[in-house]
Order: sequence, then structure tokens, then C-alpha cells
Amino acid sequence: MARDLSLDPWSVPEFTKMAPHLTSLHLGGQNGYITDDFVDQLAHGLRNLRQINVFDCERLTDRTLLSLATYCPKLEAADISKSPHFSSIGVVELVRNCTGLKYLDISRIAVTDHVLAVVGNTLRELETLIMAECPRITSEGIVSAIEGSDGLGCQFTLQRLSFSNCPHVEKSMVDWCKQRLRQDAIVVW
Repeated sequence: MARDLSLDPWSVPEFTKMAPHLTSLHLGGQNGYITDDFVDQLAHGLRNLRQINVFDCERLTDRTLLSLATYCPKLEAADISKSPHFSSIGVVELVRNCTGLKYLDISRIAVTDHVLAVVGNTLRELETLIMAECPRITSEGIVSAIEGSDGLGCQFTLQRLSFSNCPHVEKSMVDWCKQRLRQDAIVVW
């Protein structure tokens, strides 16, 4: 059940003391009020978070992703899409420290193929990877995510892969992905 908690930054430590076992937090959605300091305080006190949604937050930067990576390594789902100040640097740190991620949405973030290589080498339980409208990723990056540097990547666990409207990814990648992923996997171009 979603609730509007209307937290002020000075009440965050009190909130986190009262809810230390909170596992899911939704802060996104055209939110211009959420700041790096706010998320840092939340992450510091909510180390049992399994799911975080900070999509479409215009004031957040890589500092938010570094806080989540540092204080919330148990994350299993992260929707960090559409936040214009997130970059490859922050996403890489999140992926490297939250190795149990099963769901990752990095849509509309200017990440590079390097991020996808880190995904392929790190997230061996990943089930959903959404990267719509990522202008800098290429077909080679998708190969890196699926195969990893050791030929394993996340090809055995990935159930849903979306790389729609990525200008440097060829349509032929859909067939390539379907040949390597699980038989029931959904691939969206």
C-alpha cells in the first residue's frame, strides 16, 4: 500500500529508525523535490532495501547511485530510468555493489557499452534489463551484457530484454538475442 509520507530532510533519520526493515521505496515520477542528500539519508538508514524506484528525478546525480551502492547492497530491483544526471559512473558502481539485482531499468540514461559489460560480468541473476532510448549503447554492448567476458553473462537468467529506440543497435540483435536467451525470453527492439 503506497502512502504519502511527506518527509522533510530533517525527519528522515527518525523515519528510518522507525522502519529499519523497509524493503521497497518508490520516490520517482517527475519528482523535482528529491535530492541526493535526501536519498543518502534514506539509504544510510534503510540497509534492507530490496527495491528502489528513483526514476525521472531531475535533481538526482550519481551521488544517489553511489549512496545506494554503498548502503543498500541487497537491492534486487532498481528503476533509475529517466533521471538526466545519472551517468555510466554511477550505474557501474550500483551494478558492482548490488550483485543480486534481478531487475534493472536504465532507460533514457546516456550509459555506454562499458556499463553493459559490467552488467554481463556481474549480474548473474538478472531477469529483466530495460534500456530503452539509450543513445550511446551499441549492439556490441548488448552482446557484452548477455555473454559477459566469460561467455556466461546473464543469458541463462534474462527473461525480458528491451533496447527499444536505441539508435546504434541493429534490428538483427533481436534474433541474435532470441538464439542465446531462454526460450521464453521477451526481447523488445
